[in-house]
Amino acid sequence: MAACHILWSIGMWRTWRIPALTVGAFLLCVWYVARRPLDRMMQVVCVSGDIYLPNLRPQTWNKDDVRKCALANRTPPTPNNATDVLLCGDTAMQAWALIWLRDDVKKSLYANSVQHQVSFHSSGHEGGRYSSPWWACKKTASSLALTLDCY
Repeated sequence: MAACHILWSIGMWRTWRIPALTVGAFLLCVWYVARRPLDRMMQVVCVSGDIYLPNLRPQTWNKDDVRKCALANRTPPTPNNATDVLLCGDTAMQAWALIWLRDDVKKSLYANSVQHQVSFHSSGHEGGRYSSPWWACKKTASSLALTLDCY
């Protein structure tokens, strides 16, 4: 703050204001883009059923339906050496919380996953202190295949 006051008093703030604001805006854009996950083909889990049995089955996800989704690698417990998956719906997220206890739930989730092209348009909505970032994902039809657009 003192540096700004000194620059202001000697008239240099006017000459350095635009470059300083430009650099600040550029760094903010780089930070925002770096936090956004890469668009890629990935496994997507959208299940229904009982997570404790486990009696999980794929849930139908129609075109233009929106679901709350989270990346497994940003959700505790993180996957060890397994492929990262996108967990969509409350049942999938609750079942993921059990995988550190029960390996059969993890196998059931991966067995019910489907490969999709996923496009992330943001860095996600912050989940708060005890939850991970999430996206509102919508199934859309492109010219060749179904994709998920996550905002």
